[in-house]
Amino acid sequence: MEAYTPFIPLDADNSGIPTAIIKYKISNPTNRPIDVSVVGTLANVVGFDGYDVFNNVKLVDQVENEYREEGELKGWYYTAKNLKETDMKFGSMSIATTNKNGITHKKWLHGQWTDNAQDFWDDFTEDGKLTEEEEIEAKGCDLFVTLRFQLPQSERENQFCQQL
Repeated sequence: MEAYTPFIPLDADNSGIPTAIIKYKISNPTNRPIDVSVVGTLANVVGFDGYDVFNNVKLVDQVENEYREEGELKGWYYTAKNLKETDMKFGSMSIATTNKNGITHKKWLHGQWTDNAQDFWDDFTEDGKLTEEEEIEAKGCDLFVTLRFQLPQSERENQFCQQL
């Protein structure tokens, strides 16, 4: 894994873009193809307003999560429904990938405090995929991007990028 943020000497505007780019390199040393799954998750905290007494994220507005495919990027684009550009908490976020194969997406289950992790693990370990869920209206919803592909035999490197 290689992770970095953009830095362009003498270009403060583009060097100040709040992003993280993570590149994964996966190799297959065997003489047969293998199935590979990689998963990432990011909470939509646009409009972050601190934490409540139970350490849950507080937001000043309802969030919106939109799946997008633009050029080589695919993933989730996060905003807040009613925040104006002049609001100090206005902004957007995304979790996206350049991988072309087997992308699925799923929302975290909103249940008791341990239910979401157990639901994720049971689903993911079953077949390396995440089952699609119905639309859920939820404040502060977290989403996954799962990449599923087959790595050919003896392929020493398969590289893809995930941008946060």
